Amino acid sequence: RTLSYSVLRSMVRLRATLRGRRIAGRVGEIRDLETAEVCAQAALTGHVLLSTIHTNSAIETIPRLITIGVPNFMVAPALSVVIAQRLVRRLCSCAEQKPVTAKEQEALQKILDGISRDSVPGVTVSMPTELKRAKGCEVCNVTGYRGQLVVSEVLEVDSEIKDAILQNKSSSE
Repeated sequence: RTLSYSVLRSMVRLRATLRGRRIAGRVGEIRDLETAEVCAQAALTGHVLLSTIHTNSAIETIPRLITIGVPNFMVAPALSVVIAQRLVRRLCSCAEQKPVTAKEQEALQKILDGISRDSVPGVTVSMPTELKRAKGCEVCNVTGYRGQLVVSEVLEVDSEIKDAILQNKSSSE
């Protein structure tokens, strides 16, 4: 397998940076085996490494790294936390409170059932009777939205998950 000159230079630069005294580092995106291996080896030698990788959820990062070609015996000890992020539109201050429709109640009930099953004991989540709806004004250019919010999913890679990685279990297990 041949590497382009720019990819080769990037890999040499990444290795040199991580070999230095720097304890924390950042890699733009993990797209190929070479980058993934260098990042995993840096993590295994005590470096804190922040990077991006395209997956649909935090848990899917693990099979994605293995699919790229990083062996699971390197993935398991190299990961400590995985954060998946989504950007959602933020409602403008002109948003109006409106009653929840029957269709929305049905969809919300499915979500609430999932939360109840997986939640912390003693925490209850109730069905809302009203939701804010986009209206539109001059401030938001009549869209009803102004700016964005980050919704994050945080996966702490604990010993149970590390054991599952080493046993080559699927992300659904």
